[in-house]
Amino acid sequence: MKIVPQKKLLYIFSIPLLLFIPGIFFSILRTMGILVSVIIIIGTVFDLYFSFSRIRIKSDFIQPGLLSIGRVNQIKAEIWNQSLFSLNLDFKLGIPEFFEDFSSEKVILFQPGEKRRITFQLRPTRRGTFAIKNFFYRFHSGLKLIYLIKSVKINLELDVYPDIKKLNFYLKLSRINRTYELGIHKNRFMGLGSELESLREYHQDDDSKHIDWKASTRNNRIMTEVFQLESHNQIVIAIDCGRLM
Repeated sequence: MKIVPQKKLLYIFSIPLLLFIPGIFFSILRTMGILVSVIIIIGTVFDLYFSFSRIRIKSDFIQPGLLSIGRVNQIKAEIWNQSLFSLNLDFKLGIPEFFEDFSSEKVILFQPGEKRRITFQLRPTRRGTFAIKNFFYRFHSGLKLIYLIKSVKINLELDVYPDIKKLNFYLKLSRINRTYELGIHKNRFMGLGSELESLREYHQDDDSKHIDWKASTRNNRIMTEVFQLESHNQIVIAIDCGRLM
């Protein structure tokens, strides 16, 4: 458990400090400053003890499927507030190396006995098998004088593989003859220009303006025209070799 004081506690400790300054000349003020400091310390200790001993938080992580490299993946967990009072909780995962955390940082209010599912957004940058070993949650004490950060041991294995969804996108480009966007076809660019290259069966992503209705009637299925860039244009390259150049 890690203890982090809040600004409110620092402001309270400034009260005896104001008594100690004039207490240099007046012993009664110095005695009052010591007494106030002792009361603040005792109150902080009791606040810490009762807050930590009464809190009951249970977490259950859902084992995710395969994660994709370079894509934001979701890690879900069920959090159950078993305490007898409401809590403002803030969560964080101890992510391994080669992972980036895109989870939005926000405080969630849990009512007594409330169970809620939360989602973490993680983006891996390398394939392989990784493990998340620690789960942290933070809450403030009953008097809101300090923050308490609790670490929970978990055993969550993550299998990271190449992005299969992006591969499906490339296959779709290949199917509709738009692989020029990937730099695969460097000489022939099918699908552009106005020169007819071939006919093929119509797909859902094709432009309906290119349907060849005569060929569709002959083949008894909808056919579409595939175009390519004009290949019979003459290109002239002129080089000025004059004296001024």
